[in-house]
Amino acid sequence: MFARTGAVGLLTLVAFSLAIGAAAWRTVHDYDDLRLLSLLIVVGLAVGSLVGVVMEAPFGAVPVYWAAGVLLSRPWRPGRSGEGSSITSRITALRSR
Repeated sequence: MFARTGAVGLLTLVAFSLAIGAAAWRTVHDYDDLRLLSLLIVVGLAVGSLVGVVMEAPFGAVPVYWAAGVLLSRPWRPGRSGEGSSITSRITALRSR
């Protein structure tokens, strides 16, 4: 992989791994069922890919990146529809002009 993508690919992989690690740390300390399942999917398929070519097929890559997206997403809080979202605040700022 690194022969084709070089330093940029390596930096992207390291950044992605660090982000997943930070999300995993938050999930372990304050989790719900979906985030815990997502963490188990990412860790389980990452360990499985050490001995096989799991990530080269859609049946391995799609669940991992779906679960990573769940881990990296911000938790939804009822009653706070979009408060604090940078996109929401930008749209509101543009409308007020």
